[in-house]
Amino acid sequence: MATRVFISYRRDDSAGSAGRVHDRLERELGRDLLFMDVDAIPLGLNFVKVLRDEVAECDVLLAVIGPKWLDARDEHGNRRLDDPNDHLRIEIATALQRDIDVIPILVDGAKVPKADRLSEDLKELELRNGLEIRHASFDSDIDKLIQELKGPYDQAGVAPKSQRLTPLSSQTPGSVTIVERPTFRTYVVGSFAPRIKVFIDNKEVDRMKQGGTVVVPVKPGVHSMFLKLLWRTSNTLRFKLKPGQKRGFLATNTSSSGGLKIEPL
Repeated sequence: MATRVFISYRRDDSAGSAGRVHDRLERELGRDLLFMDVDAIPLGLNFVKVLRDEVAECDVLLAVIGPKWLDARDEHGNRRLDDPNDHLRIEIATALQRDIDVIPILVDGAKVPKADRLSEDLKELELRNGLEIRHASFDSDIDKLIQELKGPYDQAGVAPKSQRLTPLSSQTPGSVTIVERPTFRTYVVGSFAPRIKVFIDNKEVDRMKQGGTVVVPVKPGVHSMFLKLLWRTSNTLRFKLKPGQKRGFLATNTSSSGGLKIEPL
């Protein structure tokens, strides 16, 4: 299964390094598996809830830590990490509480902070094994990270033979039915309504009209699914399908600035 990665960083501490890491991972893993910038959160939404939801959907959180990470201050001179609503604290604390893999990415000579300098909800960060990424050896350092994120998968994205599923021909396929019930329709030009792309295991498998229905044959096993409509991506839903099983899912498109969602029927 593809690995979803959340990149946590502080702009005035490590924006350049975080950007380099993001660009390399995007080439290796694909844009749809990365979430990086709070600026991507649509206007008017509760950013705390969005951040927690996004972190909950990821498999790994990369905490990019530079020299100013620990003692960054706000406009009043207060340490940002002491603020419960600090976006970076929310991201990392949520991942730690959910037992999501948190990998400290150490840049510009930074070290993993000691627990006595961290709030209670961040103390466990000291125990997480980190990776130092240096400018002089960036490519080889990031290669180690990519291998770690791909886990048992080889560089071509194929699992070892011992971990591959039984060939499809020897299984009874099931099916997934997706019904879309919009309360808002997205139009581009005139009456043209773009189609919703359906992704299963990070591969586009079909497209459906807004307000339409699609049925997709899927082999038995555990899968992930998400939707895309223009610039928006839905939540990622993980589901299990037994041989011959048929499952239904409801997609909703509730506004122009957000609200694309998929859930079981």
